[in-house]
Amino acid sequence: MDEAALLAFIKRALDDGRQKFAYSSDANRVSVNLGDANFDFTESEYSLTPYVHHCLVSGTVQQQLESDIKIFADYSGWYLHDAFMLQHRDLSDLEHQINVRLEKIGIRANYKPRLQAWDIFDTNTRFGLRLLRQKDAIEPWEPTSPLAFFCKWIADLDQKTIIHAGSLSKHGKGALMVGNGGAGKSGTVIGAMKYGFQSSGDDYTLLSKTSNEYRAHAVFRTVKQDLAGLKDLAYRFRKN
Repeated sequence: MDEAALLAFIKRALDDGRQKFAYSSDANRVSVNLGDANFDFTESEYSLTPYVHHCLVSGTVQQQLESDIKIFADYSGWYLHDAFMLQHRDLSDLEHQINVRLEKIGIRANYKPRLQAWDIFDTNTRFGLRLLRQKDAIEPWEPTSPLAFFCKWIADLDQKTIIHAGSLSKHGKGALMVGNGGAGKSGTVIGAMKYGFQSSGDDYTLLSKTSNEYRAHAVFRTVKQDLAGLKDLAYRFRKN
């Protein structure tokens, strides 16, 4: 892969996204709180905004101070016709290589080959861009954990960490539930809450460190489990 071509594509995409964000209406922008940080989000078509409002602590930009961290979601699909993407239709074998090269210059990226979707975040300018071929081309977990990669990258700026783990606590002491996708983290967390445990999240947890102590904070106000999963858990509780 030509590194210069990759960097040129990323620059074109970020420049285009910044321009579109600048021309977007303030009325359509959402201000999101993430721990001690906050960011402004808007999109080219109304799609993800309801999930952001529902799952994250948010409000309109007019209600809160404008942030220097901005994220734009573009669903026009223009990038699929870019010379770089036409030349590299399948980047699945290059994901690690892409990330290593971009991190050197302060850019975080996640490419999803199946969806041909990009999440890109420039830590230097604090601008993030999502590129989708169409507005509904999202992962199935997006409605309950929207913009998860951006939340992780923004937390990193504030010396905090978002990990893919559930959390459980009781009497001020807690533990993290880690494991591969489908291992049962979410179900275990929700099940434990039935018995008096508290949780900062069943799938993602924000960690901050003070002295030698870690504290867990919520990233999302919702749980990963869909209605079918919750019904299954309720059935298991009845059996027990």
